[in-house]
Amino acid sequence: MPQLTIYLDERTLKDVQRAARRARVSVSSWVKDRLVGGLEKEWPPNYFAVFGRLAERDLERPDQGRLEDDSPREPL
Repeated sequence: MPQLTIYLDERTLKDVQRAARRARVSVSSWVKDRLVGGLEKEWPPNYFAVFGRLAERDLERPDQGRLEDDSPREPL
């Protein structure tokens, strides 16, 4: 199997190692999964199902009330 060498700063390496431990996989497997996932050319399942789910009224800004009705503030 071919190998790839990458250069990481210490902070990034520690973050990758921690993420691999949490996933209970090797660092190599964790990195490979992220690379393969980044190369996929398909959209995630049900990606397009979210389009058209909001009604026009859902995008309207709600009434903010009047400034005069707000709680009194202490000067800084």
